[in-house]
Amino acid sequence: MTGRARASFRGAVAPAFAVLALLAPLALLAAAPSPAFAAAERFPRGHALGASAGFPSLLNFEYSYEFGRRAFYLSGGYLGRSTYGVQAGLGLGRNGTARKHSSANLVAGTLSLSMYRDEPETWTYGGFEFHLRYRSVFFTPAFTFGDGTLGDPTYDLTGDESNSDKPPRYRVIFRVGFLAPLRSHSES
Repeated sequence: MTGRARASFRGAVAPAFAVLALLAPLALLAAAPSPAFAAAERFPRGHALGASAGFPSLLNFEYSYEFGRRAFYLSGGYLGRSTYGVQAGLGLGRNGTARKHSSANLVAGTLSLSMYRDEPETWTYGGFEFHLRYRSVFFTPAFTFGDGTLGDPTYDLTGDESNSDKPPRYRVIFRVGFLAPLRSHSES
């Protein structure tokens, strides 16, 4: 990566990290249990379905299986031959109440987007996601690292990469959507 491209990359990433750094304490405060509900509410156990907009495929179907303070998430969609994506996540622990909570998730996924080019741009990644949820609505910024041609300045319009042995690159990706429980069981 040239000096100019590296400076451009740093210039684009710094504002995203600044926004995440400012939002993280507010999100933790918002997800903290209120005294009135903390003792009465438990995290539900069961399946949920929903939809979201954002990565991995712009329009996604959402599935989650929530079991106590942990959850498994699967998100993805197919919008045609060259626009698709799938992402899986494992919640490390939810904080808050069943009504409003946050969780840290490990995620992995792959996507292919064909918006303005003949050849699709790809991104295969792993990373860390911060899941914020209020009732059924959620917002999930994720810091990912991986490889692919998505937004890569070294990838030219013919599909050739000028440097195929690059180290993994980083992207901040987002999803916003809703999940509706199919069936809920309280934990014993």
